[in-house]
Amino acid sequence: MPEPSPQAPPSDFNIRPPADAPVQPAQPSHLPAPGTIQPGAPISAASLPGEAGLSSTGTVIGIAILLLLAVAIFFVRGAVRSHLIASRASPSAAGSAGWALFAFLLSLSVLIVFGLLGNLWTAFAFVLPLLLLAVVTLVLFVLLYRSAARGRAPRRR
Repeated sequence: MPEPSPQAPPSDFNIRPPADAPVQPAQPSHLPAPGTIQPGAPISAASLPGEAGLSSTGTVIGIAILLLLAVAIFFVRGAVRSHLIASRASPSAAGSAGWALFAFLLSLSVLIVFGLLGNLWTAFAFVLPLLLLAVVTLVLFVLLYRSAARGRAPRRR
Protein backbone atom coordinates (compact mmCIF):
# COMPACT_ATOMS: atom_id res chain seq x y z
CA MET A 1 0.00 0.00 0.00
CA PRO A 2 1.46 3.41 -0.90
CA GLU A 3 2.20 5.78 1.91
CA PRO A 4 0.06 8.95 2.20
CA SER A 5 1.47 12.20 0.93
CA PRO A 6 2.77 14.68 3.54
CA GLN A 7 0.02 17.24 2.66
CA ALA A 8 -2.96 14.94 3.17
CA PRO A 9 -3.88 13.07 6.34
CA PRO A 10 -3.77 9.30 6.13
CA SER A 11 -6.97 7.68 4.92
CA ASP A 12 -8.20 4.45 3.40
CA PHE A 13 -8.53 5.97 -0.06
CA ASN A 14 -6.09 8.63 -1.19
CA ILE A 15 -5.65 9.97 -4.76
CA ARG A 16 -2.52 11.93 -5.46
CA PRO A 17 -2.40 14.68 -8.08
CA PRO A 18 -0.23 14.02 -11.14
CA ALA A 19 3.42 14.86 -10.67
CA ASP A 20 3.38 17.41 -13.51
CA ALA A 21 0.26 19.27 -12.22
CA PRO A 22 0.87 22.96 -11.42
CA VAL A 23 0.43 24.05 -7.83
CA GLN A 24 -2.49 26.46 -7.47
CA PRO A 25 -2.57 29.13 -4.74
CA ALA A 26 -5.21 28.64 -2.07
CA GLN A 27 -6.61 32.22 -2.29
CA PRO A 28 -5.73 34.94 -4.82
CA SER A 29 -4.27 37.99 -3.11
CA HIS A 30 -6.75 40.45 -4.68
CA LEU A 31 -9.80 38.68 -3.15
CA PRO A 32 -10.90 39.43 0.43
CA ALA A 33 -10.62 36.76 3.09
CA PRO A 34 -13.77 34.69 3.65
CA GLY A 35 -16.10 36.15 6.27
CA THR A 36 -15.21 39.81 5.62
CA ILE A 37 -17.66 42.37 4.30
CA GLN A 38 -16.59 44.69 1.51
CA PRO A 39 -18.29 48.07 0.96
CA GLY A 40 -20.87 47.83 -1.80
CA ALA A 41 -20.79 44.02 -1.84
CA PRO A 42 -23.99 42.07 -1.24
CA ILE A 43 -24.30 40.64 2.25
CA SER A 44 -24.73 36.91 2.50
CA ALA A 45 -25.53 34.77 5.52
CA ALA A 46 -21.99 33.37 5.46
CA SER A 47 -20.48 36.83 5.94
CA LEU A 48 -22.54 37.66 9.02
CA PRO A 49 -21.14 36.97 12.48
CA GLY A 50 -22.61 34.07 14.42
CA GLU A 51 -24.59 31.18 13.11
CA ALA A 52 -28.17 31.84 12.06
CA GLY A 53 -30.16 28.73 11.41
CA LEU A 54 -31.40 25.60 13.06
CA SER A 55 -29.69 22.27 13.07
CA SER A 56 -31.79 19.14 13.01
CA THR A 57 -31.09 18.60 16.71
CA GLY A 58 -32.18 22.16 17.48
CA THR A 59 -35.38 21.64 15.52
CA VAL A 60 -36.26 18.47 17.44
CA ILE A 61 -35.52 20.15 20.77
CA GLY A 62 -37.60 23.18 19.75
CA ILE A 63 -40.57 21.02 18.75
CA ALA A 64 -40.38 19.11 22.05
CA ILE A 65 -40.32 22.37 24.01
CA LEU A 66 -43.25 23.71 21.97
CA LEU A 67 -45.31 20.58 22.63
CA LEU A 68 -44.78 20.98 26.37
CA LEU A 69 -45.65 24.67 26.17
CA ALA A 70 -48.76 23.90 24.09
CA VAL A 71 -50.04 21.56 26.81
CA ALA A 72 -49.42 24.21 29.49
CA ILE A 73 -51.06 26.91 27.35
CA PHE A 74 -54.05 24.62 26.77
CA PHE A 75 -54.61 24.47 30.55
CA VAL A 76 -54.33 28.28 30.75
CA ARG A 77 -56.94 28.52 27.98
CA GLY A 78 -59.26 26.29 30.00
CA ALA A 79 -58.74 28.38 33.12
CA VAL A 80 -59.61 31.60 31.28
CA ARG A 81 -62.68 29.94 29.76
CA SER A 82 -63.82 28.71 33.19
CA HIS A 83 -63.25 32.15 34.70
CA LEU A 84 -65.36 33.81 32.02
CA ILE A 85 -68.15 31.25 32.36
CA ALA A 86 -68.10 31.71 36.15
CA SER A 87 -68.54 35.44 35.61
CA ARG A 88 -71.73 34.74 33.62
CA ALA A 89 -70.31 34.83 30.07
CA SER A 90 -71.78 32.56 27.42
CA PRO A 91 -69.79 29.36 26.89
CA SER A 92 -69.25 30.03 23.18
CA ALA A 93 -67.92 33.56 23.78
CA ALA A 94 -65.70 32.29 26.60
CA GLY A 95 -64.40 29.50 24.35
CA SER A 96 -63.60 31.95 21.56
CA ALA A 97 -61.66 34.19 23.93
CA GLY A 98 -59.80 31.16 25.28
CA TRP A 99 -58.77 29.99 21.81
CA ALA A 100 -57.61 33.50 20.89
CA LEU A 101 -55.42 33.49 24.02
CA PHE A 102 -54.09 30.04 23.05
CA ALA A 103 -53.17 31.28 19.55
CA PHE A 104 -51.47 34.39 20.95
CA LEU A 105 -49.39 32.51 23.52
CA LEU A 106 -48.44 29.73 21.09
CA SER A 107 -47.30 32.16 18.37
CA LEU A 108 -45.27 34.05 20.97
CA SER A 109 -43.77 30.74 22.15
CA VAL A 110 -42.75 29.78 18.61
CA LEU A 111 -41.08 33.15 18.17
CA ILE A 112 -39.16 32.91 21.44
CA VAL A 113 -38.17 29.22 21.30
CA PHE A 114 -36.93 29.12 17.71
CA GLY A 115 -35.51 32.63 17.98
CA LEU A 116 -33.34 31.50 20.87
CA LEU A 117 -32.44 28.03 19.57
CA GLY A 118 -31.64 29.06 16.01
CA ASN A 119 -30.43 32.62 16.67
CA LEU A 120 -33.08 33.79 14.20
CA TRP A 121 -33.60 37.28 15.63
CA THR A 122 -32.07 38.88 12.53
CA ALA A 123 -34.07 36.77 10.06
CA PHE A 124 -36.92 39.15 9.28
CA ALA A 125 -38.72 36.51 7.22
CA PHE A 126 -39.07 34.57 10.48
CA VAL A 127 -39.64 37.38 13.00
CA LEU A 128 -42.04 39.72 11.20
CA PRO A 129 -44.82 37.23 10.35
CA LEU A 130 -44.77 35.79 13.87
CA LEU A 131 -44.81 39.24 15.46
CA LEU A 132 -47.69 40.25 13.21
CA LEU A 133 -49.57 37.06 14.13
CA ALA A 134 -48.92 37.67 17.84
CA VAL A 135 -50.19 41.25 17.67
CA VAL A 136 -53.33 40.27 15.72
CA THR A 137 -54.18 37.43 18.09
CA LEU A 138 -53.53 39.65 21.13
CA VAL A 139 -55.94 42.29 19.82
CA LEU A 140 -58.45 39.54 18.99
CA PHE A 141 -58.12 38.09 22.51
CA VAL A 142 -58.64 41.47 24.19
CA LEU A 143 -61.73 42.20 22.07
CA LEU A 144 -63.23 38.74 22.60
CA TYR A 145 -62.48 38.77 26.32
CA ARG A 146 -64.14 42.15 26.81
CA SER A 147 -67.19 41.17 24.81
CA ALA A 148 -67.49 37.84 26.66
CA ALA A 149 -67.16 39.53 30.04
CA ARG A 150 -70.00 41.91 29.13
CA GLY A 151 -71.94 39.20 27.30
CA ARG A 152 -74.75 38.19 29.64
CA ALA A 153 -76.27 40.33 32.33
CA PRO A 154 -77.13 38.59 35.60
CA ARG A 155 -80.75 37.47 35.87
CA ARG A 156 -83.08 39.30 38.20
CA ARG A 157 -85.34 37.38 40.50
